[in-house]
Amino acid sequence: MKATPLTDLNEIRLLTEAAAEAERREYAPNPEPINDHEQEERDPIPSAVVLARLRENEDGDARLFVELHRGRFLFDHAASVWYKWTGNYWAEDFLNEVMAGIEEIISIYGQTAQREAWLRLQA
Repeated sequence: MKATPLTDLNEIRLLTEAAAEAERREYAPNPEPINDHEQEERDPIPSAVVLARLRENEDGDARLFVELHRGRFLFDHAASVWYKWTGNYWAEDFLNEVMAGIEEIISIYGQTAQREAWLRLQA
């Protein structure tokens, strides 16, 4: 069987886009892109998980940070520098956006404390 050359530009474009999407899903650090709006719509982390991380002290804080921000921030221990994923490459976090991620962890602990206090009052 003789292969026929691709002559239709739309067909070539569709094939290359499909191949690029397949590679993105296989090799991207976060297979499904998440923008800030989608991040806000995620389900809250269950209280049991947050309380377990709280009992682990600093290690738990780090685990919770990784669970929330995997594929978004990266720390280079050799250079002592934070990097942020731009969607195409890792760029040094000159604006210190990682601090907002850390503040999010503090906020989650506060929300969980309020939720647990409310549940205890209801009981």
